[in-house]
Amino acid sequence: MDESGPRIDPTWGEPGLSPAEQGRIAGLGIASPFFLWEWAAMIGVDPAKMAAWKGFDLQAEMAEMFEFPVFLGNDATSACGAELTFGSADTPPDFLYIYVGYFIGGGIALHGATYSGRAGNAGAIGPFPIMARDGTTRQLVDTASLIGLERRVEAEAGDITRMMAQQEDWDIADHIVDDWLTEAAPSIAQLIAGTISIIDFTTVLIDGNMPARLRDKVIEHVRRALEDMPLSGLLLPEIRAGSLGPRARSLGAASLPLSNRFMLEA
Repeated sequence: MDESGPRIDPTWGEPGLSPAEQGRIAGLGIASPFFLWEWAAMIGVDPAKMAAWKGFDLQAEMAEMFEFPVFLGNDATSACGAELTFGSADTPPDFLYIYVGYFIGGGIALHGATYSGRAGNAGAIGPFPIMARDGTTRQLVDTASLIGLERRVEAEAGDITRMMAQQEDWDIADHIVDDWLTEAAPSIAQLIAGTISIIDFTTVLIDGNMPARLRDKVIEHVRRALEDMPLSGLLLPEIRAGSLGPRARSLGAASLPLSNRFMLEA
């Protein structure tokens, strides 16, 4: 992407299915972070280049290429929807969903359906204000995203290829992970405490674009952080692992047309 704005390859719209198969398509789902242009400084990109996304209607651009409906959803909220649609059979109908990716995001499930709010941005936990280790007020996305872990690996090893070399596990020294969790886990705990004071969720699902072993370690540290917080008057929720892992966002995108056709939104 350059300063002239995002570009869509028109050949993506060429059908590769028979007419009968095309008739079975419920639509195309796209899952993307919202407000991309606001994160330029955080990821070290020229804000002028990212600014092109502010006036770019991705859904409309894609809709011109297809005869079936195109749906756009926040990536983390879509992942929350995937948990409802494709997740574990014992997934509760109400829960706070936290997805730890390059940026941390989330979603809200109420009465067995995702709640996206009037502007489609409910559950956008990344901007949630938290008290950081240095005593400053920062956003959750600054302290609990995988970009923080990646930068710690880069600072010590200078190479992050090991981190993504295999999905089953990441070759990262324990002390680097622990240092990241020292900041990330209390931040996530602050988010959970703030959320359950508004909606009394009894369950919080944590998942992410990471190996299961690391996800479970995140959950363990978040539980400990919650136990150390003053939560008088609040019911401590059950902190559980999501069931879809790195597939959650792509499955969530795929489920957007199905949810629109067959499911109700809370």
